[in-house]
Amino acid sequence: MFMLSSASSSQTYDFPDYQTFEKDNLIHAPKIPQKKATLNWQSENAMCQNRALTSIEHSIRGVDHSQVKLHDKMSLMEKKIDQTSTQHIRLIKAL
Repeated sequence: MFMLSSASSSQTYDFPDYQTFEKDNLIHAPKIPQKKATLNWQSENAMCQNRALTSIEHSIRGVDHSQVKLHDKMSLMEKKIDQTSTQHIRLIKAL
């Protein structure tokens, strides 16, 4: 977290001290305030959701690309079948 001074454009950083400390011969981790822990969790959750949605979007784009290719191949096959059918009709009439 940082604060901007209105008097100047300089920034002053106001980070709390989150270093471990020793008390009664035990090493303790700093306590994170509940609001900050909630915000941290929400931020991490949003990042995970973003990664999942990005992965889903990538998969959908791949499926869409494959579907377009299949559609193009089907259209080409329909044209070839129509051409072959027309040729067969001409050959049958020629007999």
